[in-house]
Amino acid sequence: MIFISCLQSKGVDEEMVVIGYIYNSIPKTIPPPPPPMQNSDFDSIDNQFDYSKLDSLYFRYAINNQFVISDLNKEINKSFFKANSEKLFEREDIDSLNMALIKKIGNVNTKKNLNKEFLNNYVGKNSLYLNQRFISKDGKEKKELNIDGIISFSRVSFNTKKNRAAIVVGIHRGRLDSSSTIYLLEKINENWSIKYYSTIEIS
Repeated sequence: MIFISCLQSKGVDEEMVVIGYIYNSIPKTIPPPPPPMQNSDFDSIDNQFDYSKLDSLYFRYAINNQFVISDLNKEINKSFFKANSEKLFEREDIDSLNMALIKKIGNVNTKKNLNKEFLNNYVGKNSLYLNQRFISKDGKEKKELNIDGIISFSRVSFNTKKNRAAIVVGIHRGRLDSSSTIYLLEKINENWSIKYYSTIEIS
C-alpha cells in the first residue's frame, strides 16, 4: 500500500507501467529439458545421459534507454496469437480498434528517453540501461557488461480511455539473433495484461 501511494503521489507514468509489465513478461530463464522416457529396447545416447546434471539457462538483458522508431506503415497481418490461450498457437483476427493502435505507434514522438526513475519501480534498480549505439555492437562489449542481449521499446500507443495499448518490442542478442514483436494489451481492474502478440521480424 505504501509503494502504491508513493507512485500515485508522484503521478503514474502509464507508459512506463506498460513497458515494465512487458519487460517482466519476457522469459529470462529456460529450464533444462526433461529426461526422455526410458526405453529398454533401444539403448540410445539420450538414455545414457544424466539429465539431473543440467542447469537452467539464465539471461540478463539490458534496456535500451531510448525509444525506437517502428515503421508500421506496411501491411500488418491481422491474425495474431492469443496470449494465455488454452489451445496451442491459437490465432484470432484483431479488430479495427487494435489495428488503429498499431498504426498509431509510428506517429508517437520518440524524441525522449525512457523514464528510468519510474521504470525502476517495475524492473528493479539494478537494471542496466544502454544507449542506441550498443544495439549494433558484437559480443565483446556484451561480455564485458555481462549481458546476453538488449531489449528496445517503441512508444506505447493508447486509446482515449487508456485501457487498450499497443507496443513494439525488439530483442537483440546478435546479428542473426534478433526479433521484433507487436504486443496488444488491455487494462482490466487497473491491471494490464497481454491479449495478443505477433512477431513481425526475426533473424
